Amino acid sequence: MEKMPKWKEATLNTHDISLPMQSKTGEQEFFRFLLLSSVDTQTIVDLSARVERLYHQTGGRNVGIIFLLREEGSNDNGLKEFMDLQISLMPAFKMPILPLISVPQFLSIVQPFQRQLCIVPSSKRVDAQYELLPFSHVGNTMTEHTRNILSDICHSVPELARTASTTDGQKQLREWLSEPNPESAQDVIDFWKREYLLE
Repeated sequence: MEKMPKWKEATLNTHDISLPMQSKTGEQEFFRFLLLSSVDTQTIVDLSARVERLYHQTGGRNVGIIFLLREEGSNDNGLKEFMDLQISLMPAFKMPILPLISVPQFLSIVQPFQRQLCIVPSSKRVDAQYELLPFSHVGNTMTEHTRNILSDICHSVPELARTASTTDGQKQLREWLSEPNPESAQDVIDFWKREYLLE
């Protein structure tokens, strides 16, 4: 059985808690969490900025949120705010959100999660084209929905570049990416226009 890493206290600027974990290469990595509650969801601009900063610090790898459902002195169980947070993050950020019923149960939530992190997963094949898609646009973060559609209609990055740089291809992109965010197609087209201007 693998030895659990030691806990230590430090000042953290981008996250609230950092759990040590072993990587496939044996080097120590960290899983970073934000600690949130229903009070944090009232200032959505600040919350969005914190989540975005955490997510982009590691490219969305090894990040998550621990959400306190029941705050001390509150009759509300925070479930509505928890679900609203999940819904608001779903289109742009892929990260676990662990519900914490009360502060005394913190270790009972974190320790099993940390044990799962210490289990070194078998390596899986990475689809490079799919992983590169979020970086082939300008503007707001590409949604998972847009990414899935692009991977269905363009089977490689060169094919996406050709599609985005022809009139017929641009028309096809606008048709396919019209819902729910109509400017998604233009963000992809603009990226490839800029890419060719720089060459």
